[in-house]
Amino acid sequence: MAKPGTWKTLIDDNLVGRVTLFFERVIGDSMTSHPMRHFTQDEAKRRFDICASIFEKLRGDLKWGIDRIEHHLPTYFRAELDGATWTPDARKFWLPQDGAAPMVRDGAPIEADDDNDKRIVLPGDPGFN
Repeated sequence: MAKPGTWKTLIDDNLVGRVTLFFERVIGDSMTSHPMRHFTQDEAKRRFDICASIFEKLRGDLKWGIDRIEHHLPTYFRAELDGATWTPDARKFWLPQDGAAPMVRDGAPIEADDDNDKRIVLPGDPGFN
């Protein structure tokens, strides 16, 4: 895994704003999906750190592009908030317009196994978010 605090080094300076705004949107959406009675500054930082950690893994370790990360990060972030385990999409080739979503079951990403090996969840499928 990339060293904590290095996510900015994984992107060009001109993309830092885009990534930061995306984190802000994911965290803002989580305030609705995972509300707290009192949303504190510490909780906002914790959620930002979760986004940054996922970003570091996807960008630093797996060399994913920004568009692919933006497509998958909200699902992986929700899994982290729920305390669920998640595994990054293992496809080597990805296009945002292919209609594929992260593999999910009951709202949480799932790992490929004998029952669902290489299954791509498409809009309209029961597991699609």
